[in-house]
Amino acid sequence: MKVNINLTGFKKIRKSKSNNVVNITKFINLLSKQGKKNKSLNLLLNALVVLKIKLKISPFKYMFNVFQKIKPLVELKSLKVGSTRYLVPTPLPLSRQLFLGLKILIKNSKNRPERNILAFKLASEILEFNNKRGETHKQLTTFFNLVKDNIQNAKFTKFNSFPKSK
Repeated sequence: MKVNINLTGFKKIRKSKSNNVVNITKFINLLSKQGKKNKSLNLLLNALVVLKIKLKISPFKYMFNVFQKIKPLVELKSLKVGSTRYLVPTPLPLSRQLFLGLKILIKNSKNRPERNILAFKLASEILEFNNKRGETHKQLTTFFNLVKDNIQNAKFTKFNSFPKSK
């Protein structure tokens, strides 16, 4: 079964200066090993073809939706106060949020026990994350639970945007 994905739409997306282009180029850069961007671009396109077959909708919109959902908003940093160390949640800039989310997605898709082709692994991990299953979703929810448990330590930071515990 041969499926054509509309590459003219992809070329238009790559030429525009929107936020989605930054996401795609960052994703391609994270996928590439030793600077081989053409291989990672082909891998991404193959994953988009697999998503197109399984979803019957635009894979670009689906992928951008996943990119928005996968970003963690805070990060835990170790802070020493007196003689004890606390894990303190600190807010992340947008570029770091996207980097961490995509890194988790790529690592978990490479570790999947499925076929040897990474495009299938990547597409199935994206599908399972959006359906609230899979290793990426599990890892992000455990991270958010860890942040929730350590929210009372936010009083040690200079950021006052966190709710104070009572």
